[in-house]
Amino acid sequence: MIDKVIEILSLPDKAVIIRKITKKLFYDNAELNKREKDALVSEIESIRLIAMINEDSFNIGKFRDEDYDYTDIAVIYIDLRKNEKMKTIAKILHEAIPHPALLVLGYKNLIVFSTAAKRLNKIDTSKTIIEENNFSPWLCIDYPDEKDVDFINRLKTNTLPFENLYKFYTELDNRIYLTKAYSIFSKYPKTTKNITKCKSIIKQIEEVSREMELIIKQQKQELNFGRKMDMQLKIKEFEKAIEELKNNLNEVV
Repeated sequence: MIDKVIEILSLPDKAVIIRKITKKLFYDNAELNKREKDALVSEIESIRLIAMINEDSFNIGKFRDEDYDYTDIAVIYIDLRKNEKMKTIAKILHEAIPHPALLVLGYKNLIVFSTAAKRLNKIDTSKTIIEENNFSPWLCIDYPDEKDVDFINRLKTNTLPFENLYKFYTELDNRIYLTKAYSIFSKYPKTTKNITKCKSIIKQIEEVSREMELIIKQQKQELNFGRKMDMQLKIKEFEKAIEELKNNLNEVV
């Protein structure tokens, strides 16, 4: 699977460093509760650093300012024994790694790509603050469908901006974020030029969808017919709002 990941990302030979990382490193040094420690032990088969993206390996300038320090980007492959707690595992690793990382989590013939944009903690400069964890859906590498192929092609590192590591990683993060469009309409956006507007609309869709799901659950438990009908009208309003937001999103992707 690691060879396939290297191929998907179009990693140059000088960037590839296949090196085992012990789970103990995270177990001992990360601030974990018992549930997270148990997940780290039981869910992961192995962890490997597979590449470092930096000035030397990619000829991309580092980026540092008062908020961000992007001098290296680690590409790490996590071989999972199970796939139930994938997001928990990714969260643990992202929080434990001080620099930005591209995590690739593999389970059988499926993989997930995960990014987490990080900014400096101005109170404790030895730590970073994660702005948002982003995940692709599970991808079947052997038999990807059309939308997955579109996304996989956008993961090739030679299609990302080489101006500096911050812009490189931000664009990668945006491309992974936009796989959220899969649950809205089954295609992958062709561009991230309107990423701010796309994110705004997707967040609105997610918020309205959560509110609608809550009303649906309440309606199932409601015994009063009149209140049930009022809830049904509210659900219809939510559905209309979601459809309008989908149309707006379709115009910008």
